[in-house]
Amino acid sequence: MKPNLFIINNGQVIELDYIPGPDLGATPQGTINISYQKLVEILGQPNGEADGEVDAKWVVYTPRGIVVIQNWRDGKNFMGEKGLPIEKINHWKIKAHSENPIGWLSETLGVPVKKIGERVGFLRAIHNILH
Repeated sequence: MKPNLFIINNGQVIELDYIPGPDLGATPQGTINISYQKLVEILGQPNGEADGEVDAKWVVYTPRGIVVIQNWRDGKNFMGEKGLPIEKINHWKIKAHSENPIGWLSETLGVPVKKIGERVGFLRAIHNILH
């Protein structure tokens, strides 16, 4: 199979044997508190790929850029039987390539986004190291 070619900012060409998702490179921007049911009502069923740390993930194409909404290490995929059932998850991580889509997301969902920059600097540094 022929690898996929990507040109990155400095003009360097890299080869990948897979096509990365649109959320590749998205960084943590904040969190929201909203029910799973409300997210499904507004955005539809999760359309992102769940993994060992994520149970539900939405990749949303907004007029201001891509934003990712996902749980993180609190569901059954990571915690097993001690984890929350997906329908009980109310705290979600927000990732994006910039802050641009965050206002749109807050307006669309009707809930405020607690931005990472609103946290104490030390905690943000630890968060960046861990993620």
